[in-house]
Amino acid sequence: MIGAEQPVYNIHRLRILDNEPYILEHTFMPVHLVPGLKKEHLLSSIYDYLHQDLNLHFAGAYRAISADKSTHFDQEYLNCSEIDPVLDVQQVVYLKDGQPIEYSSSRNRFDVRNYSLLDVRSN
Repeated sequence: MIGAEQPVYNIHRLRILDNEPYILEHTFMPVHLVPGLKKEHLLSSIYDYLHQDLNLHFAGAYRAISADKSTHFDQEYLNCSEIDPVLDVQQVVYLKDGQPIEYSSSRNRFDVRNYSLLDVRSN
């Protein structure tokens, strides 16, 4: 668990695909689990750094996904209009040992980003 006094990275990123913005992302990661994070990792793939360089492996993630009206901030950075909805995704990613390694809140353009869910039931 992350203590109240433990330092965390406070990361803001605008994700671009084919020269178009599609995700506005705000992420927190504990410094003690992600040592040495640099700007070069933020500009490419944080997950590649976690998996390949730090040998950290995810067990899973909890995601809450909802539709929301675009805010002025969304409109400015995601190039959407005030009538465009956005997908709001709140996410906690945790390691195999159960430690949370990421909390993120992202705003996703509805016309570029989608999610598919599979519910599996065991007997």
